[in-house]
Amino acid sequence: AADNIFEKGPAFLYQAIGKYRRAITAIKKSEDQPLVAHCWFQIGLCYFYLDRYYESIAAFSKLEDAMIKNANAAKAADGALRKLMALKKLKSITKDPGDQASYDEFLRWATGAYPKQIGSSGKREAAISSEDRARELTEGKKWGEAADKYREAADAWAGISSDPTDPFYEEALFTAGFDWYRRGDCLSRSGNAGDASKITDAFGRALQSFANHLAFVDKLANKERTVIKNAVGSVMFSCRIYLH
Repeated sequence: AADNIFEKGPAFLYQAIGKYRRAITAIKKSEDQPLVAHCWFQIGLCYFYLDRYYESIAAFSKLEDAMIKNANAAKAADGALRKLMALKKLKSITKDPGDQASYDEFLRWATGAYPKQIGSSGKREAAISSEDRARELTEGKKWGEAADKYREAADAWAGISSDPTDPFYEEALFTAGFDWYRRGDCLSRSGNAGDASKITDAFGRALQSFANHLAFVDKLANKERTVIKNAVGSVMFSCRIYLH
């Protein structure tokens, strides 16, 4: 999958796109049709991480078509939000009035179609945007600046996780912890002795968020694959902190 936790670079993402496209072609049984939507979602995500926003938008549009046949409000809302993010990225790059109009039109539609999910999307979009910027900064080994961006992202996720009824509550609990972990990791890499207390604080906040996430997941009667993957991440990154 293209989840940012296990992102492995462009080659991996291009291979994933090919595999998901082949899976779509291979799916024939009516009871397996919901998997088509999952495949288009992952393809859209892969293209998004590759900065190929036109293709990402097209894939998330295919997801919308699939959801018409197989109702799944959570997946449809997530796909709409991701498409919105891709449209926003595109318009900011091209400065094209047509791309701006497409973004505005889809935002109006998505807000009406998914008022609760898109209602909290501002914080979610801000968090993911900060994570994207932090990732760029780490590539340039600008550890201090990256650490600050991860803190911004963690704070945005915390705003979502303050409401247990929010549709992104589980994701926010885990990702806030992950961003605190990444802040601590960046500060550790900076080699600045004065950051010791900040590192301790970041890792402490990460451990608390991971613990809250695992406690929440433990109470869920039905655990989706993504939830299980996040739970594994909570355990794995907690262990890394204790071994740090």
